[in-house]
Parts: sequence; C-alpha cells; structure tokens
Amino acid sequence: MEKTFSDPEFLKDQRQKSIKELSALKQMAYNWKNRYVMDVINYEGDNLGDAESWEFLCKEFMVEIEEHMYPYVQRFKDLKYITPQETQAFMVEMYEIIDELRQEIPKIIVQKEREKEIKEEAKKDVVTELVDIKEKYNKLLARLEALEGEKNE
Repeated sequence: MEKTFSDPEFLKDQRQKSIKELSALKQMAYNWKNRYVMDVINYEGDNLGDAESWEFLCKEFMVEIEEHMYPYVQRFKDLKYITPQETQAFMVEMYEIIDELRQEIPKIIVQKEREKEIKEEAKKDVVTELVDIKEKYNKLLARLEALEGEKNE
C-alpha cells in the first residue's frame, strides 16, 4: 500500500525526517559560524579594528540563514511536518547562533591584540639581549686587544 500525504504514518515518518533534518541544519549553521570565526582568527592585517568593523560577518551569516535555511524550514512548516512553534523556535536558535558569533568576535580581537603585544615585547627582549651581547663582545674584544698589546710590549 502506497503512503499518501494524508496518511498518519506518512506524516509521522516525514515529521521524524524533518526533525532530523533540522538538527543537521543547526549543525550546518554552527559550521558556518565557525568558518566566520576562523576568518577573524586568520586575519593577517595590521589593524583588526573593533567588533563593529566585523559586524558585516554577522550580517552575511544572517543572509545565509535567511536565504538558504529559512525557505527550507518554511517548507517543512507548510507541509505540516513541523509546527509553526517549532519553525519559530528553530529560527530563534539560528539568530542565537548569529549572536554567539557577534559575542565571540570581540573576544578574538582582544586575544589577537594580546598575542600581538606579547610578540612585540618578545622582539624588544631579543633586541635588548642582542645589544647586551654586543656590548659584552666589544668589551671582551677590547680586553683581548689590550692583552695582546701588553704581550707585544
């Protein structure tokens, strides 16, 4: 017997598949978010700017969700595989993931700035150490020349 759209078993089966698909979509949204996080982490420019200057990533992320996920989820709702409340709850979760990105960006900026400061301090320490070594070398060289001068007398 072929299942039809009005068959309760068919609807139950489609609902289970849809719920599973929503879980996969949620994971996809986290993957997208992580890609955006990596964009900030891997940024190599001199000036990271502030969180506001990275807001475009959050907007791009929102567009991706609205263009690629929302119609898909809306279709599940229209076919009555999920309820309007589940649709709304899913979209709220998507916006929460966007907000997580928005909250992570300033933390990444602070961390990268701190790493940059640490590297600059390390460079200064190396330069100071090299200057000290050069001064010691010059003193030793001067003493050696003085000793050779005394020896030649």
